[in-house]
Amino acid sequence: SKSFICVPLLTHNRLIGIVNVTNKKGAETFTSSDVNLLAILAGHAASAIANIRNYSLLKHLNQNLKEQIDDATRELTSKNEDLETLRQYNENIIKSLSLGLLVFDKNLEVTYLNHMIKGLLHFPAHQNSRVKTSDINLLRQETWASVYNQVFIEQRPKHLIHYEYTDHEHT
Repeated sequence: SKSFICVPLLTHNRLIGIVNVTNKKGAETFTSSDVNLLAILAGHAASAIANIRNYSLLKHLNQNLKEQIDDATRELTSKNEDLETLRQYNENIIKSLSLGLLVFDKNLEVTYLNHMIKGLLHFPAHQNSRVKTSDINLLRQETWASVYNQVFIEQRPKHLIHYEYTDHEHT
């Protein structure tokens, strides 16, 4: 061979290949312009090769991520189904209770009251079980005394648990 050019393929200062060109057409020797042109082409080729590699890597990572998301979604769906079954089971137990159930959260907001409590407090049966404390406080002022008398004094069922709330317990 009469002439030879060798240019590196670099991406991020890392050698990923080499471009070799031999014997210029017409038996001429390569010039510095030929070397510069080949270096520019090699830079573009190196960028294209790096992009293809990055695209393949991203495609593979995306596929793995999609599979992980699908697995997690299936697991969450299964857990939600289990929780729904448990919720329905608990709800059926609560509905079958023959005593009143009134549940408060940490802020003393009523989060649940069953049909027995609704009846005692004269709430419509269809009313949402989420009740404002102000509604209960109003009812407490108006009806707690009569409810207390009905439940604890007059009927006094043996299976009813009685707990008296006093203001100093909450302070």
